[in-house]
Amino acid sequence: MHGTDSVAFKEIGYGNLLRPLLKYFSKLSYKYAKQLLPVSDSLISTDNGYFSENVIKLGILNHFPDLKLTYTTIYNGLDLEFWKPASDGVNSRSDSCITVISKGQEVRKGLKLIEKLAFMRPDYDFYIAGLNAPDTGNQMPNIKYLDVLKPLTLREYYRSSKFYLQLSIFEGFGLSLCEAMLCGCVPIGSHVNMIPEIIGDSGYILERMDEKELLDIFNRASSDKLIEEKSLRAMKRISENYPIALRKELLLKALILDSGASS
Repeated sequence: MHGTDSVAFKEIGYGNLLRPLLKYFSKLSYKYAKQLLPVSDSLISTDNGYFSENVIKLGILNHFPDLKLTYTTIYNGLDLEFWKPASDGVNSRSDSCITVISKGQEVRKGLKLIEKLAFMRPDYDFYIAGLNAPDTGNQMPNIKYLDVLKPLTLREYYRSSKFYLQLSIFEGFGLSLCEAMLCGCVPIGSHVNMIPEIIGDSGYILERMDEKELLDIFNRASSDKLIEEKSLRAMKRISENYPIALRKELLLKALILDSGASS
């Protein structure tokens, strides 16, 4: 389970469970599976107080409260040999931020909020990987749309940016966030799902989807004298908690145990 298969977020039109046929078959899959393997506990149940004043309850237990589930959370894993910083470290980074947003995910990933921040901080460049520039002619000069990038190119943008913005309204895990942190970006993330858990004390958390609060956080981050220390913390958190080797180990363990139980 990775995210969209576990949610019906009607306020933003997101999730397979909004579609009746997919919802029906998803419920059957969850009901008859011997074991579920979500990438975060939040796909089972989570409260979202970021999007609005009213807390929104999400996750399959909130959508299917009658289900009795057996599940083991196995986090996503990252290649620690590939996603790593350049040798010259954070001091060589430009005054820039990067985020990854796939086409069609602009609302869920908080693009409008990022655009507002770019308007309020014209001294910083904001790189949007995964999207082409919009057709409108009023694009801000400090927003650079990079289209879909190959991993090597994306890694170079991570390495040269000070901050990574993960301002999602809902995020099953946050692989791009982890990639950027491994490359030394200091994260600024929304208070949804397990983004705060991933970031920990290595970055900044936006509690509510509010542009003034975001600007305040960004102003503090951009003037933080401990920015290099936070960069090192970010790398350490991901390398210790989310290596691909650990995911492999836990997946194999789950499958072997399940196979043994059924034999």
